[in-house]
Amino acid sequence: ETYLRIIDYKRGGKAIKFSQIYYGLQLQLLIYLVAAGAMFDAQFAGALYFNVSDPLIRTDDTDPAAIEKSREKELRLNGMILEDEQVVQAMSSPPEVALPVYIKADGTFRKSDKLIAREDFALLTEHALACAMQDLAQIRAGVIGVHPVSLDNDVPCSYCSFSAICRRDSYTASARERRRRPMNAEDVLDALHKEK
Repeated sequence: ETYLRIIDYKRGGKAIKFSQIYYGLQLQLLIYLVAAGAMFDAQFAGALYFNVSDPLIRTDDTDPAAIEKSREKELRLNGMILEDEQVVQAMSSPPEVALPVYIKADGTFRKSDKLIAREDFALLTEHALACAMQDLAQIRAGVIGVHPVSLDNDVPCSYCSFSAICRRDSYTASARERRRRPMNAEDVLDALHKEK
């Protein structure tokens, strides 16, 4: 069987946030994975971000080995990986590939929300695809209003360079952001199972 992982290289740190996927705010990586999986007739192994900027480690430690260990931690891939020991072992080779999961000496995984069961992985990618299709249908229908989403006190308008174009006035009721409740990975997966 062929397994496939997608790695998105970023200059800044980025993490997969299940609540952002659930609300349709972080779909790109999973959509790439679905497309590549269909193209190569492959199973999903992982969706990961990699920080390509060389991190500057601030430490009082003078031991080069300890500093290198801190540096490697900063360069660890971030995302989610299929909870399958053989798949993780295959992705851990060569050993310098720093996955976001840890395998204990006895060969089992250390508990982590970075590991995702096969059924949950499929459910999450199906949901991401459904969100993208819904967005596409709205664009085709001409629905292009400015309705930002606020999640974890993060409002996209605060770092957008195009406020002069959209002319969104945050003081009017119609332009206020849509607030969404933060959810952890377990809450998102529970909600998706219930919706299914």
